[in-house]
Amino acid sequence: MYTVKLKKGHEPGQLISALGERTGGQRVTVLTGYDQTDL
Repeated sequence: MYTVKLKKGHEPGQLISALGERTGGQRVTVLTGYDQTDL
């Protein structure tokens, strides 16, 4: 699990696409709108 902050002008979909290209088809899930998430 990672915590990231997107730069202005970048959308969560761009992050999902970039990660999907690098993970060999593994599932990528992005949670947005939370300052802190406890899982």
